[in-house]
Amino acid sequence: MKSVVLTPALIESFAGLFLSANFDTASPFAPFHKEVWGMYCSDHPQCAVAAPRGSAKSTNFTLAYGLAVMLFREQNYIVLLGSSEEMAAESVGEFSYELHENVDIIREFGIKRFITDTMTDIIVERNDGYQFRLIGRGPGQKIRGRKWRGKRPGLLLFDDVEDDEQVETKEQRQKFLHWFFRAAKQCIRLGGKCRGHGTILQED
Repeated sequence: MKSVVLTPALIESFAGLFLSANFDTASPFAPFHKEVWGMYCSDHPQCAVAAPRGSAKSTNFTLAYGLAVMLFREQNYIVLLGSSEEMAAESVGEFSYELHENVDIIREFGIKRFITDTMTDIIVERNDGYQFRLIGRGPGQKIRGRKWRGKRPGLLLFDDVEDDEQVETKEQRQKFLHWFFRAAKQCIRLGGKCRGHGTILQED
């Protein structure tokens, strides 16, 4: 199977067919979700979205989009950032659950086995030998320079990467900003993408 060009319609269909049964409350996707998917599917190297709590950002823009990226082979190496290593591990766990337990995904996408299966790092092999990797990291952790099978990550995906403590003072905001632009963003390969979403906690 070759890589497939992602579109908002494809992600919407994928999420509806394979993920909606696990949603808290199944409801039609909003125009906002489709608009963001359109941005994320574009060739632009950087996209960031601010949206209020309760707008299903993590479900649609982290899990649904991230799974589609890996399963349709747009990228095979993703770094997922959270507001802490614990939150990043929680997000990786959502991916791991679907790849372990979702029988429809396992069958239709030929999930064969987990080569690595930890709280913050999964490497999955498909029936044809194709492999993909997802690692979760929190602010301040070493990311830059990481390689897998000779390649740097092709996608940096961040989800509510700030928390109340990180934006409490100007010094903390500057420290986080320095880490994000000097370390986190520099981890992706040439031609890779940066996609992120979150709720505004401070006007800076």
